[in-house]
Amino acid sequence: MKLKNIIGSLKARKGIGVMMSSVILSSSCFVCTSCEDMFTAENHLVTTDLAPQDTVFHTMGIVKRMQKLATRTILLGEVRADLVTVNPDVASADVQQLGNNEVALDNAYNKPADYYDVINNCNIYLAHVDSTIKTHGKYMYEREICAAKTFRAWCYLELAKIYGAVPFVTEPILSSETSEEIIASGKKADITEILNYFIKDLDAYADKDYNDGLRPKYGKVDYEKLTFDNFFIPARVLLAEMHLWRGSYTGNRQDYLDAIGLYHDYFCFKNEERPVRNYMVEWRDKIGNNMYTSYMNSFSSGSSDYAMVIPCDTVEYYGTTNDLRKIFCSQYSNNYYPWVNMSQRIKDISAGQDYCYYYYYSSSLRDTVYYSKDPNEYEKWGSSASLLVGDLRLYDVYYSTSNKETRRYHSEVNDVREFISKWSEGNSSLKDDKKSFYVPLYRNTILYLHMAEALNRAGFPETAFAVLSRGLTYDVMNNRNIISQREFDGLCEIKSRGLTLQENNYDEKSEIFTKTRNSFVIWPSNVFQNYNKLSPRVEGAFTVPSKESGMMTQIGVHSRGSGDTEVNEKYYLDDAATKERLVAVPAKPAVVPIPKQPGALLEYTDWLIATGCVDKDGKPVDNRTNSMRYDNYKVLNADSVNRCAEYPALYDQYQKDSSAYEKAIETNVKYLAQDDIIRKRQAHVAKLILDEEALEGCFEGYRFYDIMRYQMQEASEGREGFNPNAITLPKYITEQYPTFKGATPWKDNMTGKSWYLPLPKR
Repeated sequence: MKLKNIIGSLKARKGIGVMMSSVILSSSCFVCTSCEDMFTAENHLVTTDLAPQDTVFHTMGIVKRMQKLATRTILLGEVRADLVTVNPDVASADVQQLGNNEVALDNAYNKPADYYDVINNCNIYLAHVDSTIKTHGKYMYEREICAAKTFRAWCYLELAKIYGAVPFVTEPILSSETSEEIIASGKKADITEILNYFIKDLDAYADKDYNDGLRPKYGKVDYEKLTFDNFFIPARVLLAEMHLWRGSYTGNRQDYLDAIGLYHDYFCFKNEERPVRNYMVEWRDKIGNNMYTSYMNSFSSGSSDYAMVIPCDTVEYYGTTNDLRKIFCSQYSNNYYPWVNMSQRIKDISAGQDYCYYYYYSSSLRDTVYYSKDPNEYEKWGSSASLLVGDLRLYDVYYSTSNKETRRYHSEVNDVREFISKWSEGNSSLKDDKKSFYVPLYRNTILYLHMAEALNRAGFPETAFAVLSRGLTYDVMNNRNIISQREFDGLCEIKSRGLTLQENNYDEKSEIFTKTRNSFVIWPSNVFQNYNKLSPRVEGAFTVPSKESGMMTQIGVHSRGSGDTEVNEKYYLDDAATKERLVAVPAKPAVVPIPKQPGALLEYTDWLIATGCVDKDGKPVDNRTNSMRYDNYKVLNADSVNRCAEYPALYDQYQKDSSAYEKAIETNVKYLAQDDIIRKRQAHVAKLILDEEALEGCFEGYRFYDIMRYQMQEASEGREGFNPNAITLPKYITEQYPTFKGATPWKDNMTGKSWYLPLPKR
């Protein structure tokens, strides 16, 4: 696919009246390029007198320059971490350095100049675009300005994650003298300074009453099922991510609260709602004979799970490509030896999960089944059968097939072909070395996990756990056995920005309507729903309550690979020690119905109200001293009199049973609301989230930064120190997953190395 031809067909927006010939060709006319130095400016290529059509060209020129960052974004976040190992026999020296966490100054992936190339182009655009021009009452270039600001902020966040502290420039560099002055000054901004600046710079976008509308669209032209707005970062997403990082570094709870609200608004924005899609891989019977998978739909072309991607050319002749297929998959060019392979640790994390199958075919025929941990049980599924132990996503992501026929004639090639399907779209026939035509930067399911991080750190472990186990909906938020009143009330204080949200199931005149309006607890019941697991399976699958086209099914992220997490007692919020201290809760008593009198001359309820048995709403009252006036019974038949006489005793027993029930509930609520219990829950859920980020996000470039953020969080809460010069892994990882190839202690290339790459001086 030729990206330049696709963009060449792009018509400019109404009022510009020009045709884009090519992003590859035209973008060089409006940008400042970087060579060996981070800030070198080539003046003869710089145009600052921007005409209206130039703003569109320039914006796509920035997208063009983002292409250089695609491969390294994935590799810097994945190869330096513990879920992959590098094959030293085939991988380039630069990739081997990443795998060893010993990166030289001249490493091909250690080029901050490419980030500053994007940054400087954004600075030039923002300095010279006329932001005051309006058309039809709207600012004409608001979307392009938002795009430039988000690209610039993203680049600086990446630089801070990679280098710790970097030169910080928000004005255009148009001369070599200016660049020399910046380098000579030696001034650098750390992650907090960078985040403080860009959170303030982007904050106004969170108050807009439009969301996707902030991203340039440029018509309906698509590139391999991706439209142009997919190439731009959603402002609310980037703001949420920056708040999460700042909260992780400083421990400021308000940052977590702000992140929670921004993630929520992005997921729940009206007519743009985004659930955790029910793309999963699961067993459809009790004995492992029938497997169903739609999981790889998350990674197919045009996937609704993608929040933003970097488009790439597929042939080097036409522009910038990426090497991710050669690095992660068997290709003709690498003799079918991938440069990196999955590590034992990701296998251990996957196998460490407990796959739960809820067998429900009728109310009398149901059972909860946990699948075997013995890999021999899955031999019939082929050479990758060992990956079927525990969570199923790793099995679905990894694909291998025999290559012995090719090896018969070419001894240098691998005798198997191996694919990480996330980078091959499930395709096992890539002899032509076709390049990936996009690289995702943000995926909605991963963003849900980041929201769970923020929820947990802000003191809402029950809701964070619900993201993993159930998926957030109206029914989940209003189930006090899942989300306590304490958490519910706290979440009501997190208000939406730039949109109005209310729940149709709440009476507009009620107190709860006012309390919940425009708050985090609103996950509209006419949009989001859960699977109905209290009804029988149909052809091995659970159904949904509503099949209306506008309804979206939410599932717990863990259920995408580990089955029916809602009923999985091995995947828990509270451990056995905590549960032992809970008091037994008796069955909730049934309400005693007010007796009805068919054929009475006087409405029976009216009589009960008149005599003081019940209040005006029909609710029984406690004081019945003068309520039973038999002189009124003359209008009722004898059966009614008998039922009326029995009612006080029945209601007394109901009150006693209710009191016992409510007292037990209150005792448990107070116990679970203790600070030490909440902290214990938070610590446990943090482990579950980090494991889930590995299971869901492996090989996508998240792992190194997930661990970095986790260690920052632990440090900000006083549990451990964060030493930028020495990587440490969370203790529970090395304790729970300590083995390598099942025998020797785990050896990794992270511990003790620097979190940050060396920053070139020039």
